Order: sequence, then structure tokens, then C-alpha cells
Amino acid sequence: MPDSRGGHEPGEDELRGFEDGDQLGRVVSRIEARLDSTFSFADEKAHSAAATLALLRMMVAHANAILAVSVTPYAETAGANARAMFEAWLDIYAILEAGHEEDNARRCVVFGLLEFRDHSIATGRLDDDDISKINMMIEPYRIERPQILADVELQRTTKDRRNSHYWTGTSRTALIKLMEDRGVGSALRSIYKMLSWDAHHVIVVALRSSIATHPNGATEVGFHALQTPTQAALVNRYLAVKMLVKAWWQVTQHLGIDPG
Repeated sequence: MPDSRGGHEPGEDELRGFEDGDQLGRVVSRIEARLDSTFSFADEKAHSAAATLALLRMMVAHANAILAVSVTPYAETAGANARAMFEAWLDIYAILEAGHEEDNARRCVVFGLLEFRDHSIATGRLDDDDISKINMMIEPYRIERPQILADVELQRTTKDRRNSHYWTGTSRTALIKLMEDRGVGSALRSIYKMLSWDAHHVIVVALRSSIATHPNGATEVGFHALQTPTQAALVNRYLAVKMLVKAWWQVTQHLGIDPG
């Protein structure tokens, strides 16, 4: 269906054959093969291509993790992978805002580099040479797009009203609402809440444990799973298929390449 930006959102025709979560392996294999192949697109789309294709690779990696865990007794742990895929898809959507794709991609990359550098310095995970390499990656933006770099640096401070945790300057919830309003999907906020709750340790404590006092005065602590491994695997595989197909379609339509 067309969205309010004039783009095209995957409809029933594009998703036909991929609705079943059991097709996740097939979807992953096809997209992986395309990502490892060579295809061409307009030079003026280079930055948005680099950013969105990198996000797609990350989504594929998490989808592979979901596949691997879904055949184990610990399938519910892949809820965290599904959430990571969901957030990567949000970033792809946000980058591909019509008319702003290249600057959005630059902003996303600059924000990520600054975050990675500061995190590395704070945790001591990288040495001085590694930090220098990150600064070298930032430098071209300082020369060619100083206004973007300066604005991102401002956004990440407490002096700015925008959200300092996301490159979009909005909260995840606000971005999801915008997607819903533009017809990209329905009930996205409910899906995000579900994925967040499933991966949240506080919710895990509340929902997976019980304390009961018996008539004889004894106290018993019990633990249980909310879903069977089979149920958890079905949900995560289904969500992964839908997100991968939608994200792949959006990127290929933007770049003007055959989705395959």
C-alpha cells in the first residue's frame, strides 16, 4: 500500500509465501545471498545504502540467532533478538524518510560513531589507537558536513530538548506512532511493548515466579515459563519473517534494485 510519503509498503502480494514463520530460514538465505552479491544503485544514494544495508545485515544476524535458538528448550530467550530486529527496522524506516535519506543516513552514522567512541572511552574497551581510528572516521563529516556533526553533538548534550539517546531526536515510541500514522503498520506500539516486556528482567521476576503459603504454614517458591519453547519459537520466527521482508522491500525499493 502507498504511504503518505509516496513510497510503497509491502502488501499481501509481496508478503505472499512468507507469512509463515517456518519460512524464516528461506527468507534469511535469500536476503543473505543478495547482500553478499553485487548490485548497483545511484551514487547519490551511497550513504543511505551503506547505512540501511548495514542494518539489514544486523537484522539477518539476529534472525539467524532466532533460528538457532528456536529448536532448543530456550527459545524464549530469542525475544531479545526479535526486539533488536524491530529497532533496526525502525532505524531503516527513519533513514528512508523521503527527500532526507542521505542526510538521515549521515546523521545516523555520526551519532553512532560518537556513541561508540564515548562508550569505548568510558569502559576502557579500546586503546588510544582504536579511538584515533574512530576519530578519523568522524573527521570527514567535520569537513564535509560540519552542520550535521555540530547538530548531533548538540543533541547529545543536556542543553538540547531532543532525545539524546536516539539519532532521530525522538523517542522510539514517538517514531513508532509516526510509522503507524503513515500506514507503515498497525499495532506496532503493542508489538514493541510486548518485545520490551519479554526482555525486561523486572517483568521476568514478576511473571515467572510465585510464592505460596500452605495451610501448614510452609512457604513454597515456584518458577514457570509463560510460553512453551514451541510457542515462543513460533512468535519470534513469525515476527522475524515479517520484519525482514518489510525492511528488505523498503531498502530495495529505495535503491531501485530487484528484491529477488
